[in-house]
Amino acid sequence: MMPGKKKMKYKKAFINGKIFTADEKNPYAEAIVTANDSIVYVGSSETANEYIDKYTEVIDLDKCLMLPGFIDSHAHTILGGFSLLSVDLRECKSKNEFKTKLAEYARKHIDKWITGGNWNHQVWEIPELPAKEWIDEFTLGTPV
Repeated sequence: MMPGKKKMKYKKAFINGKIFTADEKNPYAEAIVTANDSIVYVGSSETANEYIDKYTEVIDLDKCLMLPGFIDSHAHTILGGFSLLSVDLRECKSKNEFKTKLAEYARKHIDKWITGGNWNHQVWEIPELPAKEWIDEFTLGTPV
């Protein structure tokens, strides 16, 4: 940027809408104006005009509902759903607990794949990590 030049703000104005604010005292507004990804105004469409200049992109919501942004925090929702359908080994702290819980699950889900497990190495009380040999005796013929 050249000395003496001000950085131009990128502005957007959403007007003529029903904007949910999440404010109990004023749950809805007609307009919202942003500059450089920050909210600078929430209120009526008429007053929003005071924040609009030639650099502002104006979006007419045509009375439609606008909700706050929902940001994905890198969630693996499908994987999470599948884990709810699998054996939960997160609380197992020992080889015996691990085997017992997995054996119970295998007995209840005969002829079905056993997937996931979600075991938690941070609660593990022994240095040895799970091995397939631990479960072979009760999963023969069952894909794991």
